[in-house]
Amino acid sequence: MECKLWFVVMVIGLSLFVFDNGVHATIPKEKMMKQSLLWDEMFKNQSSVSPNDQPKDLIKHWAIYQASSGLFKKFYGAKTSLSVYGVSDIKSTQLTLASIWISNGFPGVRKTLNVISVGWMVYPSKYNDTRTHFFTLWTRDGYQTYCYNTQCPGFILANTSNIVPGSPIDQVSAYDGPQYNITIKVYKDSASGNWWLYYGPSGQYDDLYAVGYWPRSLFTGLEENASYMHFGGSVIYLKDAQGPPMGSGHYPEEGEGKAATFYGMQALDQNGSLYDFKDNLMAIQDKKECYRVSEFRNKRFFYGGPAHCID
Repeated sequence: MECKLWFVVMVIGLSLFVFDNGVHATIPKEKMMKQSLLWDEMFKNQSSVSPNDQPKDLIKHWAIYQASSGLFKKFYGAKTSLSVYGVSDIKSTQLTLASIWISNGFPGVRKTLNVISVGWMVYPSKYNDTRTHFFTLWTRDGYQTYCYNTQCPGFILANTSNIVPGSPIDQVSAYDGPQYNITIKVYKDSASGNWWLYYGPSGQYDDLYAVGYWPRSLFTGLEENASYMHFGGSVIYLKDAQGPPMGSGHYPEEGEGKAATFYGMQALDQNGSLYDFKDNLMAIQDKKECYRVSEFRNKRFFYGGPAHCID
């Protein structure tokens, strides 16, 4: 699988189901197929972003854990809490984020890669500030095209949503001080096939509310299930420059209250039931001397690293 996990993405979409006063109206299969073809045509005319529009000389690093499905195991979602930090020591040419990535696609065939990503990010050139923002993203063609949050049609907000993707997060943790988090659950509803996003502010692990959903018709591989899930941090910066901090800006060895963390990590089965990951997730750390993860234990790990990483 191609690890282009650093690009923040979101494309366009059409709904498989229409919601009207809580009643689900199913779109016939023939119409859905026509919508899928229409979707491809619509996408060509949208103000989406292509990686070709990005600067060529970018450095990308990540410190993440990967869970992969097998012949008898398929993923239908994930739930986790993650600590939220402010990142003041960041330049306009840098990006730092913490996210879950839910993906599917044929190995080695980039254009088939479907990805949903949700988390928090600090991205000055995108948001025109250095605040921490809640974000969502998705692609259906391996990041050949993508867009952010609700900038393109596709992600459908719930009527009762208390937060909009792209919104700033006001409560951020302090090193060796007060700690704040958010809880995220992404789940593929078995009835509609849509991927639903649920969110909880700091301290609300179980009391989550619906943010909205990605219609099933947006995807190819993720139309059925996910084959990979990733959890952790990523950074981007210009070549020949120094990197931004990841997480809290401190190494995972510093532990509780000092290093950023993911905890309460669980997967969801087809019926929406939560189950624990075994302690055999694979760590991916491409620049370990700068950014790394701790051991995964008891549904938890720490991650991150300071600024000024040099390649």
